[in-house]
Amino acid sequence: MCKKFLKNRKKVNYQAERKNPSGFWSMRTGIIALMLLVAFMGVYYLGLINDKATVGYKISKLEIKASDLAETNRNLELQVIELQQTARIEQKARGMAMVQADNVEYLAVQQEKVAVR
Repeated sequence: MCKKFLKNRKKVNYQAERKNPSGFWSMRTGIIALMLLVAFMGVYYLGLINDKATVGYKISKLEIKASDLAETNRNLELQVIELQQTARIEQKARGMAMVQADNVEYLAVQQEKVAVR
């Protein structure tokens, strides 16, 4: 029986199987591709987070600048109102030895053409 078994057995070429392990290479290639994809997505995610942090920092700086400018604007408006008060203007005029005009006369301009084309 042993001779019969040895005679009928299938001959396997182990060297040929070792040279062409197609299943192994396709799995290895898939794993490498998956690892590269995960690495690329990680780098992309870090870039997005960095951009958002930078934009958030710029926004906070601009908000602080806008509040400072709004406060400066309010102070300037108060200063304009203070300088436009008539009592202050009269006081400055008296300080420069100016007097108020009593009788004001206006000249009437005739509606004649001065230059003709």
